[in-house]
Amino acid sequence: MVLSLVILNLKQLARHPINWLLLAVYCALLSLMASYNVESYWQLQNSGQSDLTLSGSFFYTQFNVSLLLIMLIVPFFAVQLDPARQQSGLTQLLATTCTPLAAFRVADYVTQTVLSALLMSLHLVLLLPLIMANTIDWPVLTTMLIAQYLMLLFYLALVFCLMPKNTKTIAGFAIYFSVLLVLWMLEFIGQSLNQLETLSPLFRYRKFALGNLDYQSLALVLLSTAGALLVITRAQHTLAKLRTAALRLMVFSLLLLVTTPFISWPTDITSNQRYSLLPELGAKLATKNKINVRYSGLAASDIEEIKLRLLAPLSQAGIPISVTEEVQLTAAMEIKRGIQIELNDAHYWLNYPFAMHPQYLLLQQLQVTAVREQSWLLFTDGHQESSILQSGGRHLAKANQHINDLGFQTQQTSLLSLAEIPSNVSLLIIAGAQQPLLHQEWLRISEYLSAGGNLLWLREPNEPQQPQLEAYLGLGSIPGTLIDPAGYQAGTPHPAIVLLREINNNPLSTNLNSLLAFPWSTALTQIQSTNQWQVALELSTHNKVWTEFEPNNEQLQFNPEQGELEGQFALLYGLTRQQGANQQRVIVVGDVHFIADAAIDNYANRQLLTNILHWLQPVAPPENFTPQVATDRVLQLNTFANLWYLSGAAWIMTIIGLILGGLAWRQASRH
Repeated sequence: MVLSLVILNLKQLARHPINWLLLAVYCALLSLMASYNVESYWQLQNSGQSDLTLSGSFFYTQFNVSLLLIMLIVPFFAVQLDPARQQSGLTQLLATTCTPLAAFRVADYVTQTVLSALLMSLHLVLLLPLIMANTIDWPVLTTMLIAQYLMLLFYLALVFCLMPKNTKTIAGFAIYFSVLLVLWMLEFIGQSLNQLETLSPLFRYRKFALGNLDYQSLALVLLSTAGALLVITRAQHTLAKLRTAALRLMVFSLLLLVTTPFISWPTDITSNQRYSLLPELGAKLATKNKINVRYSGLAASDIEEIKLRLLAPLSQAGIPISVTEEVQLTAAMEIKRGIQIELNDAHYWLNYPFAMHPQYLLLQQLQVTAVREQSWLLFTDGHQESSILQSGGRHLAKANQHINDLGFQTQQTSLLSLAEIPSNVSLLIIAGAQQPLLHQEWLRISEYLSAGGNLLWLREPNEPQQPQLEAYLGLGSIPGTLIDPAGYQAGTPHPAIVLLREINNNPLSTNLNSLLAFPWSTALTQIQSTNQWQVALELSTHNKVWTEFEPNNEQLQFNPEQGELEGQFALLYGLTRQQGANQQRVIVVGDVHFIADAAIDNYANRQLLTNILHWLQPVAPPENFTPQVATDRVLQLNTFANLWYLSGAAWIMTIIGLILGGLAWRQASRH
């Protein structure tokens, strides 16, 4: 009986031209939105927004629009069903056969679910050229479809159990949109009440649409829908019985609200480790007794992702988590987006958008911290080097604090006070030595390098040559201070501040969101070396820089007759060589001032120091885990897809709807 009523409903709706026009409007709006999203995605992609993915950005937005449009269009279909049966006499005819009212109600519900599936299918047809032309993250796309349909099933069931059984169109619309408003209010209030949020269907939809399909959410949606359907089958004409059915639905919902938090459900059906707790991270956190999380510069959607991918899985470890919405950061960090995590008084910073799985990033930082706590960074002293204990000017108090925040242990001492450089020194740093190294000091450095130690050498234009160390590394310096007239014209306070705008895609460019500034720097050059060093990294100036012998003059100009050189110069070299089973690493920079107190907070200099230390001090990644990387970051359109989205999809879908509506009107007028 129900199936026959569904077929009759669909035939009745197909005879009305207005319904075909509604389909045309639906397709046209989605087509226009798709064209807009394509252009917006291209613009953001070209601006270097590497966190954007087709599944996470384009399809998520597109499916949300589709869901909203279906919710708005469904009432126009729903209010036609019962009046059409009344006008055609079908209701009176079936009443003579004792057809129960519940059969009509269930048939109307099934009719709307079929129409919703049809609308979703039309949306997929619209997106098909885009899907075929690109690499798609299928688990996310699949769960988006499941989320959309389950949300519609629940919404339709709830609406049909509350809609009055009469022919008043205005009353039907009022009930329909009132329910939509109540659902939105439930979602809004639930953001501050976690237990209420777990019952919100919109909250479940967000989880599904982000690729997190778990058994608990799936069961809640299906049980809630079943409860609403139970009310539909029990609803009668009388208002008293309708109230009784609504009361039963409320009791059913309250039982779900109370019982589900105490039930252990398996999770993570299709999300492929996107949202479940990593066993390795759970073991690392077993000794922690508190977790404090602070957000910085994040939008609501960013925080939602962090909650799903990081905070919710961490709560499974049984550790209390406290969250602060915003964190007051220093001036240098105000522009940064991310989260600060405090574990037992140790602080960890995760940049957002995440380069990979956030749990993997935290696990990696925990492992790095454990390694760094057992090793030291040794700054040389005794040659008027920049000091890590003094502040201002060319000194490195801010850099030292930043290094300590990264988990490194630091010390500055004279090499003459040591019989040898200790084995727990993982990195030796020479920061702007103003006097030549003594022979005994050189012996200690050469022994340290021969044993596989790593070195960071920061040079200055006026410092003396270090011939033994230069020959050992195969890197010398060019006399003079580098002058950047283009940077001065762009607004730097002095021409001796070299700006680097374009940085090669190498490990040192990670998370650099601005320029780099090198004040009072010297150029580096490769010389003959007897060691097997390989150049792995290089940062160079643009080709309009010159070496100035008198940088303090008020009127600076290029003087080739005095031996000054103009062109492109190397500012940084990264060297590697194999020492047994380990790879030895050295970085030489023609500047110490870029991390001095006066300049470290300029542009992206602080981040460059972080990248340098991370490259010099690599830590093996955690074992037995392969981070999940998005596979659909790049939007590509073939010729057909490009014409489809930018040249007429909306018109084509609209014309098809108008033609079908015209045919339906012609057929109806004949009858």
